Amino acid sequence: MRISNCSFVAFFSLVATCVCAGAQQAQAPKAVEDATDPGRIEGLFLLNEHLSPFNINTTTSKGVVTLTGSVADDIQKDLAGDLARSVEGVKDVVNNITVVGTVVSERPQRTWREKVDDSSLTATIRTRLLYNK
Repeated sequence: MRISNCSFVAFFSLVATCVCAGAQQAQAPKAVEDATDPGRIEGLFLLNEHLSPFNINTTTSKGVVTLTGSVADDIQKDLAGDLARSVEGVKDVVNNITVVGTVVSERPQRTWREKVDDSSLTATIRTRLLYNK
């Protein structure tokens, strides 16, 4: 198998960039770290099926995260705050998210399977909390 010079140079450049970036990350100033926290938090929102990351705005300053935007209920607001607190380096969370709510008739009806799954999850969480005080 023959590797062209262009491919080798591109690969070498990529490796060199990664090594240099890793070395510089240890020396990154706090301002740069603050810039990465919103990305981590919004990534958590994106992976969570109960939150829409497009409705929540995240800003950080010196380890303090400010959340703004809107969600459908208080549970989602609390969930967003808890997820933001779980990120390493976050000192405090200011949760300014507005609860706009939805009309009950607009909410999709939960299926029997969803109700069973929710009950099972609730039982699992309560059991773990009971034994892990």
